[in-house]
Amino acid sequence: MKVAALLFLISGAVPVWADLPEIKAEPSADKRATKALDYAGKSLSSVREHLSGSSIDELKKGLTEFQDAMDLTMESLGATGKNPAKNPNQFKKVELRLREYMRKLKTLEHDLGFEERALVRPVIEHVEKIQDELVQGIMRKK
Repeated sequence: MKVAALLFLISGAVPVWADLPEIKAEPSADKRATKALDYAGKSLSSVREHLSGSSIDELKKGLTEFQDAMDLTMESLGATGKNPAKNPNQFKKVELRLREYMRKLKTLEHDLGFEERALVRPVIEHVEKIQDELVQGIMRKK
C-alpha cells in the first residue's frame, strides 16, 4: 500500500486543481494565459479519465476548474494589452485549442448519462461564448 502511494507521488500525479493559484501568481500575462490554457486542458482530460468512477460532485468540480482556467486564460490575454487583430498569433493559438476543448466537451456530453448532461451544457455554452469573442477580436479591423 505504501509503495503504491509513493509511486503515485513520484509520478507527479497530483490533483490538477492544486496548480491554479500558482498560475494566477505568474507575473507575465502571456505566460499566465498559456499556463492557464494548458491547465484547462489537463483538467478536462482529468474529468474524462475519471468519468467512469467519479461522482457527480467530482464531475462538477472538474468542470468548474476547467471553466475557471478558461476564464483566467481570457483575463490574462486581456491583461497583455495586445490587440488581437494586430497580433493574432497567441489569440489564434488559444482559439485553436478552444476548438479542441469543444470537441472533447461535446464528446463528454455525449458519453454522459442523461442526468449528467445538464452539467456539461453550461460549460459548453460558456466556451462557445469565449470562442466567439476571440474570433471577433481576431477578425476585427486593424
